[in-house]
Amino acid sequence: MDLLRQLEVGRKTEKFIIHVKNEEALQFAKVVGEWPLQQIDNDTTQFIVPPTFPIKYWQEVEMPWLDGVGPLVHGEQSFQYDKPILTETTYYGDIQLVKVEEKDGKLGTVIWVEHELNGYDEDSWKPFFTCTTKAMFKEKTGEGR
Repeated sequence: MDLLRQLEVGRKTEKFIIHVKNEEALQFAKVVGEWPLQQIDNDTTQFIVPPTFPIKYWQEVEMPWLDGVGPLVHGEQSFQYDKPILTETTYYGDIQLVKVEEKDGKLGTVIWVEHELNGYDEDSWKPFFTCTTKAMFKEKTGEGR
């Protein structure tokens, strides 16, 4: 199947800029119920963002291997940090396809994809956070194309 070749494990985006602004982190925190944000050393200009904050970047980064798959249904996610993400700071990220799995069920074939978003800072260029997301989509059949 052409789609499964397109979903080659190991495909990765180019590194992209993640500039974390106070305003967007504060809005996100209110929406997810993580309000108020923790300040850094009583500094009112920098905050620690909620652990789930990086999920917003999934919508902003193009992953060409997902072209044509149709709607994704979110499965699960996890977050690992060596240090917190701070506002008013610039980081870098990339997203990699780490697993593809076909499963047959009552309603046909479902394909599960697992991605990792890695976050880097300029100090070491080693990932200091990793967000893993699993999602699924139903394989299209010949009907209705």
